[in-house]
Amino acid sequence: MELVNLERTVSVVLRPVGYEFGADVPGHGNWLVIDGQASYRRGAWAFTEPCLTAGEAQALSPWLRRVAARDEAPTTPGEDGKVWPSLMFTEPNLSYGVARYDEDCAVLRLHFSLDSAPPWEPEHETLTAQFFVELRASPAMLRQAADDWDNELAAFPERP
Repeated sequence: MELVNLERTVSVVLRPVGYEFGADVPGHGNWLVIDGQASYRRGAWAFTEPCLTAGEAQALSPWLRRVAARDEAPTTPGEDGKVWPSLMFTEPNLSYGVARYDEDCAVLRLHFSLDSAPPWEPEHETLTAQFFVELRASPAMLRQAADDWDNELAAFPERP
């Protein structure tokens, strides 16, 4: 799945590349390793980490489709000034939120934490899901990303 800012200044590519453990590891057989590359104004970075389970991964494409339809509410800073994502997983490596809707697009917040965050970011930001990049995406781009994610995820079904 690839998301590229309408201005082509921010890009994020996420691909499931395998299960972290074999199916015979009780309670851990569904963890997916995600290969990610991201770039924005301060630089580019890459990671390959177990970020979410196969079941959790299935929540991303419906979320993208809800954003494309403007059915996902924007997130606003809390009383503490922190911005929390609306789509979060067991491991906080990746999470997602909507900053706002502009006339022709949605402005996404793509949060990167822990081992998925850029290496130059301060630890206090990457431990609390407070490092994010904003990306302007058209509804068509979001629907395409959702379709691509579903296609890539098909190779990694949720295991019993």
